[in-house]
Amino acid sequence: MNKVIHHKNDFEGMRKAGHLAASTLDMLVEIVKPGITTEEIDNKAFEFINKNGGLIGPLFYKGFPK
Repeated sequence: MNKVIHHKNDFEGMRKAGHLAASTLDMLVEIVKPGITTEEIDNKAFEFINKNGGLIGPLFYKGFPK
């Protein structure tokens, strides 16, 4: 039984999301230093992801602010 779970177009979206996630982490490496707050890290990640066409999936999920 060979059930198709994902189609070819689905994988392209996953690649884009994975690339943006990796790029975000690479960018954050430059700013994470002793003394930076998690709020500052969160804000930088949010700005970078939005600037690069991404959406923050869990942001405001079920009323959670972060």
